[in-house]
Amino acid sequence: MWYDRYVHKLIELLGNEKSEGFEKAIINVIPKLLAQLCKLKLNVKLDVKKTLLPVFYASFRNGFSVSQAVKYLREKGYETHSAKYILDKIRQLKAEQLKDIFDCCRELIFTALSKCGYKKRRCLIAIDYHDKPFYGNKELGHVVGCKRKASTNFAHRYITACIVEEGIRFNLACLPITLLDIEQDSLKKVIQLCRKYAEIGCLLLDKGFNSVANYKLLEDELQVKYIMPQQSNEKLKRLIESNKLSAYTLFEYVFNENLAEEYRYGAKLFYIIADNGEKYTFVTNINADNETLLKLIVQCYDKRWGIETGYRTESHFWCKTTSKSFNIRTFLGLLSFFLQDLWTFKNYLSHKKIGTHEPRAAKIINSKTLAEFLTAVSEKLSFVWRPIQKALMFCESCCDTIICKLKRAKLVSC
Repeated sequence: MWYDRYVHKLIELLGNEKSEGFEKAIINVIPKLLAQLCKLKLNVKLDVKKTLLPVFYASFRNGFSVSQAVKYLREKGYETHSAKYILDKIRQLKAEQLKDIFDCCRELIFTALSKCGYKKRRCLIAIDYHDKPFYGNKELGHVVGCKRKASTNFAHRYITACIVEEGIRFNLACLPITLLDIEQDSLKKVIQLCRKYAEIGCLLLDKGFNSVANYKLLEDELQVKYIMPQQSNEKLKRLIESNKLSAYTLFEYVFNENLAEEYRYGAKLFYIIADNGEKYTFVTNINADNETLLKLIVQCYDKRWGIETGYRTESHFWCKTTSKSFNIRTFLGLLSFFLQDLWTFKNYLSHKKIGTHEPRAAKIINSKTLAEFLTAVSEKLSFVWRPIQKALMFCESCCDTIICKLKRAKLVSC
């Protein structure tokens, strides 16, 4: 494709022992790619050094806004456009098309990954909603209601998909969500994007996705294996109590039983009693006919915390803004998830060099049945996986690289 030259340039820089490292490679390639995509798809010209690099700098400096970044860089004597000019240019980028632009950037990462030894395979993938607290006008169409967080009940929302296995926690999809979006349409788009970069071995969702429409979509149309906690209700409690279910019990459950037949839906639920006495009910379309497989399902679902860890890491790449513009907020939001993927890419390469990356990969790839896949993916590593370079260190290194890339302003004598 037309952006193959960006992939080749990135790989060339990553493989060059004389280069100053991964950070130099991405700062030399990614902003140029983003500028080219905005020009081709949205007909908006963005100056790499004076517009995009200050935005990248703000994203890498935890807690900075574009205005703060511009002020800081200018005080240090570097040339940038004004914060107003930069935000006005970003405002011209339509939110509806930004997701396609950042998907192209993500495709570049996975193309580069494939040349660095990463192979597309079955993965354990989680999908969830991520809310960014909002304190402005609550009547704006792109603002959604949410659980109270950071003293507000309103937020800008994203639906994301992430590989939740250690070492390859890449975001596979990230879409902004508004009040006008239908959940099934969004879920379908996310799964389609996931399939570009990985095969879905099993999908992990939280109870916020509980609905018959979602069950039908996942099982009948998309044919995806999934695990999801079931929200408790009076009917379910009575069923459990009357049958005196023991730990790790699989049973049939009919949703909308009091409605006409065409609205009813039968699903498999399994009931577990944890070692600490806590009781849980999950809905799944996995044929689990024995306690061993049910335990594997629970162990796999425990991996879902990986996406929550990803959200905490993503906050290190979040550029602050008070703008009400949906275009600006979408750009900065999608950029933060993409920069997080670059950090994951850096750690992938670092672990690969020392030979500790993906010790279970061979077992997962050679799994022929779903039970074998669940066994391999839930197996504990023989060591505690940690990122070799922490997110804050990566951000600091990228900031230093951006400083070296920017031009010094010409001093005017009095």
